[in-house]
Amino acid sequence: MDLYGPTDFLQMDEYMLPGACESFITMMSITGYHNDPLSPESRLIGAPIQENPDLVAEANPITYVDAQIPPFLIAHGTKDQLVPHHQSNLLFEAMAEARVPAMFYSVTGYGHEHGLLAETSNIVDRPVHPTKPHGGIITSKGAPMTWDTVA
Repeated sequence: MDLYGPTDFLQMDEYMLPGACESFITMMSITGYHNDPLSPESRLIGAPIQENPDLVAEANPITYVDAQIPPFLIAHGTKDQLVPHHQSNLLFEAMAEARVPAMFYSVTGYGHEHGLLAETSNIVDRPVHPTKPHGGIITSKGAPMTWDTVA
């Protein structure tokens, strides 16, 4: 299961929501965004991400996607101001390409928050993008994401 997870650190800054970068800088007490040498991503790999693409690839879960991994559930809010929604798109596309059964809940209007699965959350009528067994993408509406979905 992946909730709001970063995948390719090198593609994060270009997909930040308008206005999100300023709040990210303030929250992280850094001068740049994800590409900053002191960003959480650079600290994770122990070096500036832009100077170390091999280390970035090692930290990228997409590097390890193959047909042998178990089915996956991905959820990401479209208003996430910390981790761009695009990061979950990348993971989902890699799963589809590897023919891994995956379901992607792209949750309209949610940010980087974990109340998404609260029992009282109203998340009905949000777009759902599950993969077909052969790796294609289908779209349906009206399927709520709940703790039962996770189970």
